[in-house]
Amino acid sequence: MPKKKLLEEFNLEKEEAVRRFWKKEGIPEKARLLSQKQKKTYYFMDGPPYATGHIHMGTALNKILKDIAIRSRRMQGYNVFDRPGYDCHGLPTEKKVEEKLGFSNKQQIEEYGVGKFIEQCRHFATEFIEVMNQEFDNLGVWMDWQNPYLTLSDDYIEAIWWSFKKADEQGLLYKGLYPVHVCPRCETVVSFNEIEYAKQADESIFVKFPVLENESTFFVIWTTTPWTLPGNTGIMAHPGFDYAFAKLSNGETWILAEKKVQGLMDAIEAGYAIEKVVKGKELEGMGYKNPLQKNLKLPEMPNAYRVIMSERYVNLEEGTGLVHCAPGHGKEDFDAGTKAGLPAISPVEMNGTLKEEAGKYAGKKCREVDKEIIADLEFAGVLVFKHSYTHDYPICWRCKTPLLMVSVEQWFLKIRGIQEKMLELNKAVKWHPEWMMDRMQNWLQSISDWPVSRARYWGAPLPIWICENCGSKKVVGSKKELQLLSKEKNFDMHKPGIDNIKLPCSCGGKMKRVPEILDVWFDSGVSSWAALGYPGEEKLFSQFWPADFNLEGSDQFRGWWNSQLILSTICFEKAPFKDVLVHGIVLDLEKKKMSKSLGNIVQPKDIIEKYNRDYLRHYLAGTSRGEDFAFTWDVFQDIQRFFNTLWNTYNYAAIYLDLDLQKAEKTGSKTLAAEDEWIISKVNSLNETVLDSYNNYSFFRATAAIEEFVVEELSRTYIKLIRERAAGKDSLAVSKTMSYVIKRLLGMLAPIAPHITEYLYQHCKSEKMPLSVHLLEMPLPDEKKIDKKLEQQFEKSKAVTQTVLSIREEQKLRLRWPLKELIIVSKTGKELSKVKKALASSCNVQKVLLEKKKPRKGKYAEKEFEGMQLLLNIEADEALKENWELQEVRRRVQDLRKQAKLMPGEKAKLRIACSDEKFLQKYRKEIEESTNTAFAETRKKPEEKLIERKFAMQVEK
Repeated sequence: MPKKKLLEEFNLEKEEAVRRFWKKEGIPEKARLLSQKQKKTYYFMDGPPYATGHIHMGTALNKILKDIAIRSRRMQGYNVFDRPGYDCHGLPTEKKVEEKLGFSNKQQIEEYGVGKFIEQCRHFATEFIEVMNQEFDNLGVWMDWQNPYLTLSDDYIEAIWWSFKKADEQGLLYKGLYPVHVCPRCETVVSFNEIEYAKQADESIFVKFPVLENESTFFVIWTTTPWTLPGNTGIMAHPGFDYAFAKLSNGETWILAEKKVQGLMDAIEAGYAIEKVVKGKELEGMGYKNPLQKNLKLPEMPNAYRVIMSERYVNLEEGTGLVHCAPGHGKEDFDAGTKAGLPAISPVEMNGTLKEEAGKYAGKKCREVDKEIIADLEFAGVLVFKHSYTHDYPICWRCKTPLLMVSVEQWFLKIRGIQEKMLELNKAVKWHPEWMMDRMQNWLQSISDWPVSRARYWGAPLPIWICENCGSKKVVGSKKELQLLSKEKNFDMHKPGIDNIKLPCSCGGKMKRVPEILDVWFDSGVSSWAALGYPGEEKLFSQFWPADFNLEGSDQFRGWWNSQLILSTICFEKAPFKDVLVHGIVLDLEKKKMSKSLGNIVQPKDIIEKYNRDYLRHYLAGTSRGEDFAFTWDVFQDIQRFFNTLWNTYNYAAIYLDLDLQKAEKTGSKTLAAEDEWIISKVNSLNETVLDSYNNYSFFRATAAIEEFVVEELSRTYIKLIRERAAGKDSLAVSKTMSYVIKRLLGMLAPIAPHITEYLYQHCKSEKMPLSVHLLEMPLPDEKKIDKKLEQQFEKSKAVTQTVLSIREEQKLRLRWPLKELIIVSKTGKELSKVKKALASSCNVQKVLLEKKKPRKGKYAEKEFEGMQLLLNIEADEALKENWELQEVRRRVQDLRKQAKLMPGEKAKLRIACSDEKFLQKYRKEIEESTNTAFAETRKKPEEKLIERKFAMQVEK
């Protein structure tokens, strides 16, 4: 008789029932409370996303992987800190508000009113927080949604100010003129970690720079940014390269790298003769004229317009081997130029217009002025050659506007002063995958000083006050400190209110805050201690910091991980994270980034509506391996097959066995068969793999291992082996074994598929067990129950079974027809000694014999297998053939039951006719018991031939 009710297929409706159960019983809260009572701590640090809309596949991937990590640690008895966070400041929010208000520049913000604009930003930044909380929760993600940290809160800004003051106290803060990327649309600096690149075609030009006191001789340079030529103050040459003086038919002599001469002359179809070749070192100090000089209004610059040396920044891959040097428009130019004493000029405003010093080009937009500059060069007779050039060009990560490299007075942090320490700290971090370590090291090795100020509005204000009288500087580290200094008690820590607070200076003057805000990456850089309430509160910080785990996309090397490591090195000389898991981006089938404009977006809700949440979770956990991956619907067929197999396996155990999860761990080896001991060993080996996968953040390994176990080991192998035993005297041993396996399996799968595991758990748990599967402890592998030799024998026996099946097929002997024996001949005769009975069952033979020699007599079909000889006895006497007929009858009755849509536990009437009445009487009891039927009628009239006897049958409820 069935033990429990058959469960219908798991679907979205059942998943919703699970969620209602969680809400009614407060299961997430109970899990969190149970976790908080543990001594071992685990700090999960949530990288703050912007709360500016609904979640998408990328954010779903991110939060689901985080949830798996959190759940697996909770179930291992850790006190998990799981506070989520939201990024609230920055230009992305400003840009959205500008679009809403129809603004296109900063002047419109000033006219509208900074205070009103800030309030609009505050509203937009927080408008979707509750929506996203609910959408993340809807994925089965259990975090502290009632208490997220927000980067706009006063306590968070205090953490920012405290960290900023630490940098100042260490002498890392300075104000200087330095070339930085500027977005002319946003009118602010774009930090090195915010730059994106896009393919762009520009007009590249080869230009002649006249050599001083020799107007027929020219240096030939190449540039893709003609707008930077007004800022030129030098030419870079490589001291070790060979430079040719090439005489042209027009009498001019051009100087350029010898290896680049022929290519250029071919392009312009000019003849030439080499006058001489010199090393680049000999060109050092030679003067020249800027060919645009007469169009400019630049001051006198005695040290400008000369050749300097640079081994680092001159190459022969492109151009002429002579590099146009504008120290105000490039970091390489600035580095080489200032070391050589060249002046750095940058006649460009933040909005991308040229300043008065640019002369006739003043007031015109950079890049737009390129055509005019090229025309002027051509008119002056110094344009050698021009052609379209497609290259990777930096663009603004927010508005995608092409960036300009401009020298702007900014507040900087001296990153190079802590660079070696950062590289050292990063080596102690465990990156997953491991090769991500090198990627971070490479990023840190190329890092430069960090421009941290932004000439914008919505962000953490720079806590710098400058005396209007003597110019002295004061950096404030907290709200309390500012209250003490200013005597002001109540104020908003954002613009414009903070701008009204003045501080007294020791000189008697008044100190005014600088107008800029901080780079938004500074906000996220302090998150690991700000989320713990530090420095305002120390308890959580001392208990949890540094974070055990970070998980974000591969774009965060230059973003969040970069800013975190910089500020943590400054503040604590310690890495802010111990383990980092990197996930890729979800692409479409053609490996393109999903976007509304391309119409290729698949939303999480699309998958949930078609399948359910656990299918989505399983897919993302099993697919994410650190690199970008293409979304495909096809894989869900395999996922569905796995979950259906799990479901059917549970149903089989629930109906035919006596499941008791409460006593699942009590499996006495004396009562177990070899297949029981094998599956117990396999589930413990699986346990090792899954636990290691969770703890090393390779969730894809856990999903693959569980799938393999459920489909191949548990369903296709073990359940087939126990069907006969489950209905006989061995049913108790089988029940204990399946109880043991299912309990462990649910515990291991729960972090990945929390809904379906909960549903199954609720249907087989006892009243004395924890209320939810998520309140169980993660099962630990029992090494005493792992028998690798037995596992190896079973693995070999499965391969032997396949070989035997091929023999049966060749001999046209169906698997359900039992045969007398299988003889396995080997050198020792012991290779499969532990699995003889299981092998006999799998091959459907009455016995398996292990021998060292072949038998002399008998009718055998034979095959070689891995050094063994497999001999299948294919002789069949009348009794055996009669058994074959019995098996066929049983099969046909079972088929009829299925056609009648009978449940396994439903008893049916069987009307059967046979040409051999004695056969029916002899096997009546066996047929009835094995098919759960009762003979209603037996007749002699044959209707259908089966082997030798003739049968006809009908099944009725």
